[in-house]
Amino acid sequence: MNNRLFLTIFILSFSFFVLPIYAQEGQIGKIASEEVLLAMSIEELMEVPIVFASSKRLQPITEAASSVEIVTAEDIKRSGATNIADALRKLAGVQVRETSVSSHAIGVRGFADSQHVLITLDGSSAYLHHVNHTYVDFIPVALEEIERIEVIKGPGGIFFGGSAFSGVVNIVTKTPKQIGGTNVNLFAGNWDTFRGSIIHGGSKNKLDYSFSAGRFQSDYMSPPRDFFMHPDTTTDFGTGRIIYHLNDKSSVSADLRHSYSDDGISRHCSDIKNTYVTLRYDQSNFWMRYFHNKQHKDAVESFIVVDDTNDEFEIMRIFKWGKNIFSVGGFARKVDFDVRDETGNRHESDTENYALKAENEYHATDRIILTLGGRLDHFSEIDWVGLGRGSVIYKPVQNQRVALTVAQGYYLPSLAQLYGWGGILLDEFNPDLDEERITSYELAYYGAIGKRVKLNSAIFYNDYEGLISNNLAEIPTNSVDGDKYGLELSVDFVITSWLNAFATYTYQTTDRTDFGDLEIDPENMVNAGLQMTRNRWTADITLHYVDDYFETLDVANPALGRLEEPQLVESYTTVDARIAYQPKENVEIALSALNLFDEEHVETNPIGWIGADEVGRRILASVSCSF
Repeated sequence: MNNRLFLTIFILSFSFFVLPIYAQEGQIGKIASEEVLLAMSIEELMEVPIVFASSKRLQPITEAASSVEIVTAEDIKRSGATNIADALRKLAGVQVRETSVSSHAIGVRGFADSQHVLITLDGSSAYLHHVNHTYVDFIPVALEEIERIEVIKGPGGIFFGGSAFSGVVNIVTKTPKQIGGTNVNLFAGNWDTFRGSIIHGGSKNKLDYSFSAGRFQSDYMSPPRDFFMHPDTTTDFGTGRIIYHLNDKSSVSADLRHSYSDDGISRHCSDIKNTYVTLRYDQSNFWMRYFHNKQHKDAVESFIVVDDTNDEFEIMRIFKWGKNIFSVGGFARKVDFDVRDETGNRHESDTENYALKAENEYHATDRIILTLGGRLDHFSEIDWVGLGRGSVIYKPVQNQRVALTVAQGYYLPSLAQLYGWGGILLDEFNPDLDEERITSYELAYYGAIGKRVKLNSAIFYNDYEGLISNNLAEIPTNSVDGDKYGLELSVDFVITSWLNAFATYTYQTTDRTDFGDLEIDPENMVNAGLQMTRNRWTADITLHYVDDYFETLDVANPALGRLEEPQLVESYTTVDARIAYQPKENVEIALSALNLFDEEHVETNPIGWIGADEVGRRILASVSCSF
């Protein structure tokens, strides 16, 4: 009954908004003319974003060697998303699979297991190396603290190394100056959902500082399937950052983040702790950073206890002369892994990684850019790995880009695969296991068509070699080859001064020696939506369609390896909607619905003791205030 009441209120509110019954112009002061507003919308749409992730330096997206898509802070807010993964759903080439409300897997051009895509926070890895997985839901950051999310499509190994196999998702947080005061956000809804955060940023003399704290809690949408499964989940986090400006061109900074999650991963882990520490020194053409992250987790009421610790140091120098921009850097990492169970079994291991990387960007003319780079890695468990990336970029005009890119990447076996054969308790080292390899060929376009349309598109072909079998019943081997080709289209339209629209389409098909042409990724994905802004009102409605596909992994816990038989995940269509009103410039109240029409579905493995929950309707009321 409460769900129906929420839905009725939402539909009535949304209908009231879209009907021509808007607040009168006099209620909010003088409004610019239709022509001026439309010009502002077009200018904002056609603006060329600046990105960092492609080459680990700031550059216009039209000069990036890899295809990059951007999700802005405004996009995140207007999506109504309650987590990072949901904020990415509308991107072409990106798939999100929800195992439960506290567990999401992300894939870029396939491999939706959060193993083959690297997720970073301000350029530092959020990866857990013992299972090669990122538990994106437990990254200690508030959604409102995110300035943008950059998604590299295709291998990102030149600057990010292993695990950036099919792409990179780089979460960029706001600086203290961008926060510029205090921001409070409160969300509440059905399934006992609550999300709240407080963020503050300020400056004093040469010192910038910020801090944040928050909580997410929710009931799971499906009842427990065994004694160890939990009915709800809670995550708390806190952060602090300081930046000291030595002069106009250099600064030092420290960033500390911690989260604690209760009853989270797979609904069987009762205690999950994440700690991130980042130290940086930045100049205009030089930077270095030290990063430490540690995850502690208890699984199945402390039957399994895992500590995964990662320490890494990176240095980058950018030289500019003539028509060249040359980037060179070094990287070092050490990973320590400790797993134990209540019977006294224990395994400890560590691995080291050292790398050199370089890339040159040559501006042959005002319209043609040639990029060529390479990376050489040494791993204590694998030995030497090398790869490269090259691109030819043609810019017909300033805000357009046509690029032909060839890029290589690799995926390192996890410690769970190197020691044993996919189980959690590990004993024997597998010396014959090597890295997986990918070579990607891409032709992409980015830019404006006419005065009201922006297009981001790509066709690609990926060649895979030495994929790991990852079967629990046998020792993992590099026995699988395959390929994938696909098409991606993203279109943004300015319709009127108060109405924008977007649509994305993804086509992909895979052929592997283990699964043949079985569609282990959805062949077709479609997103479409309208974004309306009128006076103090905003409203958004988004449709998501995902084709049938077969799940092959327990993606909530990849250490468990491949399923005995691929499981069909049926196609689904969902609609998300949000309406918001600003009674004052610094206050916004909103009502949002995810899966508005309550199309219950699963997005990953639907069977077994660790199978996915059904995804139902979630309705949230929220208030945000800044001062």
